Amino acid sequence: MPTHLQPPRHLLILTYGRSGSTLLQGLLNRSQTVHVAGENGDFVYHLFKAHQVIEATKIQVGRDPSRTPRHPFFGIDAIDQERLRIDLARAVERQIVASCPAGKRPHTVGYKEIRYPYKEDLEDYLHFLDILLSDCAFLFLFRDLERVLQSGMFANLSEPQRDNLRGIFLRFENTATTFSIDHPRATVLRYEDFTRNPLKILGQLSEVGLSYDLNDLEEVLELPHSYTWSNNNIPSKS
Repeated sequence: MPTHLQPPRHLLILTYGRSGSTLLQGLLNRSQTVHVAGENGDFVYHLFKAHQVIEATKIQVGRDPSRTPRHPFFGIDAIDQERLRIDLARAVERQIVASCPAGKRPHTVGYKEIRYPYKEDLEDYLHFLDILLSDCAFLFLFRDLERVLQSGMFANLSEPQRDNLRGIFLRFENTATTFSIDHPRATVLRYEDFTRNPLKILGQLSEVGLSYDLNDLEEVLELPHSYTWSNNNIPSKS
């Protein structure tokens, strides 16, 4: 993967629950030029589905600029997909930047999300994100799945449910790995490397245009970055 001298305009942390993504979020936010928001319920996925619905409807009803106000699909031809993409991108960025601390002037903005593994159309969604968020770095984060599945987040699962979830996470990892091979600003990070091989983590971030040093990582590791899970606050898998 080539080294990028310029930082990306956008970045995404893509993973599953209990992978250490909040730790990565904390590290990235140490930079005065980077702002990474936390999870948002995966609202951008619903923008993706809306974009698909509009395109499918336009194909279904066919193009006919002569439709009048008496036609049920009057005006649909005026919906421009590229203009819509630009509008959606601006809206997403505004919502991310809204949580930026006063005085910080980030060049790179993004967010983290843990709901990607549950998408049957994950590959299409990744390509949509790549188009929606220009010059975007994709930071996939993996962790030993046995450690993940033994965490409190999944404590109430039966063994068959845990086996099913393992398969879902493995499918996500395979899709993410394939996507990363061809994307110049995508990389697969491993949680274990934060302590076992920190220079590897820093090198991978550098390759996508994000500059951090060992002091940044060591200071982040000294602070708690987590979430207390209970039956009432496990996020939706939708």
